Amino acid sequence: MTPPASYVPGHGLLSGRRAVVTAAAGAGIGGATARRLLEEGARVVIGDAHARRLKEYEAELTEEFGAERVAGVPCDVTDERQVGALLDLAEQRHGGLDIVVNNAGPGGTAELTEMTDELWDRVLDVTLNGTFRCTRAALRRMKTGGAAGLRSGGVIVNNASVIGWRAQAGQAHYAAAKAGVMALTRCAALEAAAYGLRVNAVAPSLAMHPHLVKVTTPGLLAELTAREAFGRQAEPWEVANVIVFLASGYSSYMTGEIVSVSSQHPRDENGTVQKNVPKSVPKKTTVVSPPPDRRAELLATAAKVFAAQGYNATTVRQIADASGMLAGSLYYHFDSKESMVDEILSTFLDELWAGYDAVLGAGLGPRETIEALVTESFREIDRHQAAVAIYQKEAKHLSAQPRFGYLADSQKRFERAWLGTLERGAAAGVFRADLDLRLAYRFVRDTVWVAASWYRPGGQHSAQEIARQYLSMVLDGIAVGPS
Repeated sequence: MTPPASYVPGHGLLSGRRAVVTAAAGAGIGGATARRLLEEGARVVIGDAHARRLKEYEAELTEEFGAERVAGVPCDVTDERQVGALLDLAEQRHGGLDIVVNNAGPGGTAELTEMTDELWDRVLDVTLNGTFRCTRAALRRMKTGGAAGLRSGGVIVNNASVIGWRAQAGQAHYAAAKAGVMALTRCAALEAAAYGLRVNAVAPSLAMHPHLVKVTTPGLLAELTAREAFGRQAEPWEVANVIVFLASGYSSYMTGEIVSVSSQHPRDENGTVQKNVPKSVPKKTTVVSPPPDRRAELLATAAKVFAAQGYNATTVRQIADASGMLAGSLYYHFDSKESMVDEILSTFLDELWAGYDAVLGAGLGPRETIEALVTESFREIDRHQAAVAIYQKEAKHLSAQPRFGYLADSQKRFERAWLGTLERGAAAGVFRADLDLRLAYRFVRDTVWVAASWYRPGGQHSAQEIARQYLSMVLDGIAVGPS
């Protein structure tokens, strides 16, 4: 296995050029391409069907590269009007159009006999028809110079795939679409050449990013990795580097080419068409994935930044800087800052509730239950101090988003656990019945969790000692009784 390459800094290859990238809001090739184009000096308009992710990534790039160089607009490439609006924005904001990168193309796995018309149509409409719509609209503008009346010597780069050359079970729809993109690229190149325009495509094999990990089985990932000469998956920015090359003047005599960003090609070393592909993983193949300890380190760093600055004020670049890495590399591990805070909070709450459930299921008396819940709470503050701070500051507004609905559910569970224990204790004569128990619950809740703002792990008192003293004050008081 060859170790991952070092990230390549920009060299001004696209200074002054004006680019559009579709499906550019995620952690995959589109997002990496937008960033690499900016690093090479281009002005970039990004489009994506996911408006919220698009807005977040646009803000991230704007902070890093400046509002005068970055713009974004929601764009579903199955809608001709939205495609037009995307290209219009490039002309309005940047005065023209030089580069279009067609990246949209959803995948998925389904046996042909189980594949629905809807799934087939969706993949073909986005991947092949969407590339057609964007290519047609771009060529119409580039041929005439667009609304600005300028001839750009423009370049179109399509994102195909090696699966357009080879067969893979469960991928009939995706393979057909990508093979179509290859044929579209070659035909469009011949028609565009008369106008000094170029059309090429990249054919990646396996460019790893968080979404691909979620939708692909470990066995399939291992098999796909086994086919790679380097014994690892490509970083999305490594594919983006080839797109930059095809968009630059260094490829001025290339058109109609499908460039494999992989060791896989349509023909083998004897010049014959490849027919067989590996069906099993060679025993010595090592599958590369983000090391769990590194992922945990990145999340711990992100949690501290979120806790210190607030979720809305934090950018992926700031987290990357704090982690000692480039923002583009951070997207290899997480597709957005939302994913990071989601994993931070869900991990914290999963551990908290595992401890709470053990306490609540232990059959303890009311006082002993309160003591155990308080002790477990301070332990979690010790383990997840930054996550607790994020939860306190951000839970209210994050819980309004469907992705974070579990935060509101957790708050309800929390109240039932604590208030229910207090009510049980009052009924049993263990706790004072003259107190407003809901008020007592709020005092206990807030005084326990506010400790996250001042507690320092490794300080003078351990979490268990602080819990002991807190319980002594709450349950036994701080005043000395009469002698």
